[in-house]
Amino acid sequence: MKTDQPIATRRRRSAPRGASEARPWRPEGSLCYRLKHAYHAWTRHFDAALRPLGLTHVQFIALHAIERHRQRGEIPSQVQVAAATQLDPMMISKILRLLEQRGYLKRSPHPDDPRANALHLTHAGDALVTRMPRFSTAGSMVTASRRLPRCSTGCSPPLPAAN
Repeated sequence: MKTDQPIATRRRRSAPRGASEARPWRPEGSLCYRLKHAYHAWTRHFDAALRPLGLTHVQFIALHAIERHRQRGEIPSQVQVAAATQLDPMMISKILRLLEQRGYLKRSPHPDDPRANALHLTHAGDALVTRMPRFSTAGSMVTASRRLPRCSTGCSPPLPAAN
């Protein structure tokens, strides 16, 4: 499509003139902004609940993944825990090293793959997992959504309150 007008003087068809002045962008109306707030509210909620145990939410997630594998009769490896938690393997390695230093787990060569580390909860780790709070995913999201700012530009309303 050829035109005689230079590119700088062509009018864009996608946005009418004055549209940006009529409704300025507000971050509260953005889905990304609301998701970021929900994530931070979720993190604060979990950190507060785990603080008495001396755990962060990432350490909780790692311990929970190890426990889930154990409940299924599996011996988890670091790679399996990283995959289950969708966290970087190097980050999981650091988290597991810290949990091992605290006496919550021990690592040994994996029986199926000698290159991998098998993860075993110690007695202290078992006791900690037993004391860890049980979180309901839906309840956690409801708690997080109550702290979100109201959206005035057609976003979905916050989740209903849990009974």
